[in-house]
Amino acid sequence: MRERSEHNQIEFKGKNDPLTIYGYHLIIGCAHLYLGEKEISASEMTVTIISARKPIKVLRHCQDDVRWEAAEVGHYVNTDILPVHLIVINELLLEPKNYPLLLFAASKKTFCQFLERIVKEDNSVYIYYAYRIAPELTKEVLRMSGKSRSYQKNLEFIAKDIGKELIPFLSTEDRVRGLTPEDLARVLTPEERKKLKQLLEEEDEKNQR
Repeated sequence: MRERSEHNQIEFKGKNDPLTIYGYHLIIGCAHLYLGEKEISASEMTVTIISARKPIKVLRHCQDDVRWEAAEVGHYVNTDILPVHLIVINELLLEPKNYPLLLFAASKKTFCQFLERIVKEDNSVYIYYAYRIAPELTKEVLRMSGKSRSYQKNLEFIAKDIGKELIPFLSTEDRVRGLTPEDLARVLTPEERKKLKQLLEEEDEKNQR
């Protein structure tokens, strides 16, 4: 794929949002609108469409509207004046450079092959990401590989490494789930304990009314 231009338009089409020929025209329309607003030529812009599924009709059934050439596996480029790069996630090779996109593969077979690869490599970061996207499938692959225990250790490492960064994104319930009163007493400051006691007493009063 050529280097990105100064002006870039990136569109993502997930497995539940397939790319259609009409959707393609809308994307190109937005690109030309941008060219007009910025008063730049098509050579100064790159349009990239990332599609989880292979858009058969866009690639094969609309030759009068769009013509495509295969640049490499899973990567197509049209021959219009404004070049458009189409990346089909389901067709990408199982290579580290493609791992970020393979997480969003629409094909269960492709996703399982990706899981098997990262589990074999003990790639804890991508195992964690895959678990967040498809927990049951990830656990199944880990169990079949006999590496469930290893994954638990990886989770512990990730939690210690970036746990504090994840806390703001957790719900209140998830933050306190699993904490015992003893845990709270150990980590709260005297001022926080006093405030907590006050809140609990107020809650009890409300419940007694």
